[in-house]
Amino acid sequence: MSIFPFISPEILETEQSDELPLFREYAYDFENNKLLLCNGNTYLVEGNEALRIWIFKALTTERFRYTAYDSAFGSEIHTLIGSILNSEIVTSELKRFVIEALMVNPYISELSNFQFTRTQSGVQVEFDCTTVYGAMPVVWEAKQMRTMEQMADLLQTEQAELTQTSRTIAALEQQLTISTSTFLLLRHEAIYDLPSNPSESMAVRRVRLLGKLNTHGSTTVKSIREMVQIVTGCESDVIEHAADYRFDIIIHSQTFNEFEQMRELMRRIDEMKPAHLTYHIIHQVTTTSTIYTGIAARQGDRYRLAPVVCSGYRQNPV
Repeated sequence: MSIFPFISPEILETEQSDELPLFREYAYDFENNKLLLCNGNTYLVEGNEALRIWIFKALTTERFRYTAYDSAFGSEIHTLIGSILNSEIVTSELKRFVIEALMVNPYISELSNFQFTRTQSGVQVEFDCTTVYGAMPVVWEAKQMRTMEQMADLLQTEQAELTQTSRTIAALEQQLTISTSTFLLLRHEAIYDLPSNPSESMAVRRVRLLGKLNTHGSTTVKSIREMVQIVTGCESDVIEHAADYRFDIIIHSQTFNEFEQMRELMRRIDEMKPAHLTYHIIHQVTTTSTIYTGIAARQGDRYRLAPVVCSGYRQNPV
């Protein structure tokens, strides 16, 4: 008796004879997928009970994969795993693979009355197997196999969870982005070693964080303009006065209102600039007005007002 579950040459030679040797197999636990023991030892079973074990092994073994088995042993049911097919194709292919896998056994004479039932884990196959020892019912489940209908049901069931997961990811992305973060601002401030003041508005705290994040190792005209853009949202020019160890920051806007973030901008510039340099911040406003000449009104003219010193910086309407 061989421990390998394929038909031995001796059995194949006696296929045409009137009697086949008594079919035997080692007793097997299908649920736990292991050999059964009696008093600590494996034992043999005979007839249809042995053939049931052989059928289970033949259907669960991938054909052509293991060199220990003959090329006639095993099934190709695994080729259906992962494919999305309609029910008719699945049942047709599954029936064909079962017949091809089992009818190589000379002890089996007929397979009939196939029935297929969808389960949560795959497709259950039920059929009658007629052997030299009589008929017996066989129930086997092809797991990890899905029809198109099952996939649709599965996706519909999981859609709510997928939607919630998507929302959670979007919320986390919002918190991990400094410009939109709220309750994680404290964490960002700790990472960048910045003081945290909950009494300040979130907008001011975000500006401070973005300024810290975008500050370059050495101060340049470009880095100052980038800082102005971050804090105020406006374009700017930087005029250097090397002889006076001074530079001017000209901020361009279209409103006379003072920037709420100007104090923060001054603090950030103080942190960036070399200690020996001084600077002026000039708020330059460009606007339009209606000028009457005769009876016609014209728009788009620019006008200049005298510089006004305001809150520690100069405000130049133009």
